[in-house]
Amino acid sequence: MTIAIILCWAAMVIPACAPALSESLPQTDTLRESILQAVNDLRAKGCTCGSKRMPPVAPVTWNEKLATAAQRHASDMARNGHFDHTGTDGSTNAQRVVQAGYQWRAVAENIAYGYQNSAAVVAGWVKSAGHCKNMMSAAYTEMGAAREGVYWVQTFGTAR
Repeated sequence: MTIAIILCWAAMVIPACAPALSESLPQTDTLRESILQAVNDLRAKGCTCGSKRMPPVAPVTWNEKLATAAQRHASDMARNGHFDHTGTDGSTNAQRVVQAGYQWRAVAENIAYGYQNSAAVVAGWVKSAGHCKNMMSAAYTEMGAAREGVYWVQTFGTAR
């Protein structure tokens, strides 16, 4: 199976810059804990994203509003066999986050396709410089994530 990752370097700091449905994995404690732990382990030790050394940064906390925005996009992609940062309704990550009730100062999104578990998808994102930088950026203090079949969405933010 081809594993695909698309970069969304959507580190928007100012709002003005701003196949058939597979089995769903709801926002269980297991998903929340496993992906949050993997990201925070990475942030604690630091890593190299592409050619840039990223120093350790503070952990992110889980945010249900960001998880809601991520789930909306993961479900949309799975339901429509679509793989893009823009939703089939034309929505952007920033719009989905606001619609979920999150008032943001900074926001970013990683998407992936084809991974079977949290450890694998985080390892895949680490291999992509832009996705890795999103996970390692001190600009983000919170995250949410979702999986719908083999579609993954990870949303980072810092509230206003």
